[in-house]
Amino acid sequence: MARYKATKNGMVKLSLEEEMAANQREIEYSENANDRLKKECETAIEALIQSKVDAYNAANKLSLRDAATCAIYAPVDGYTHQAFCKAIWAWNVEVWETARLLLDRALAGEIVVTSSDDVFALLPEFQFEV
Repeated sequence: MARYKATKNGMVKLSLEEEMAANQREIEYSENANDRLKKECETAIEALIQSKVDAYNAANKLSLRDAATCAIYAPVDGYTHQAFCKAIWAWNVEVWETARLLLDRALAGEIVVTSSDDVFALLPEFQFEV
């Protein structure tokens, strides 16, 4: 499909060099958009997971730093908060695996993802009574 540009004399077909430059700009824009979307999703997922840890901390007067900290406590038999630590760590892994799969499918053109909200709608929910 030929591309055109507006000039004082009307529409003119792009030269081969201009066409190639336009194609390169589209590729770069698409790659940058994908990088931005990936970063947006990663930041939002980190915040989502952290919100569950923070809620548990508030409800139980704890100061677990993050899901990775919970992973350290998860195998400790007898730890008062072991059940939560096991649950949050397992969910953390499931969320990241699901998110990576969704982003890979989006990059392959199998699904459309325009924001982190599109990804969130497909992520597993955290099931734990605080």
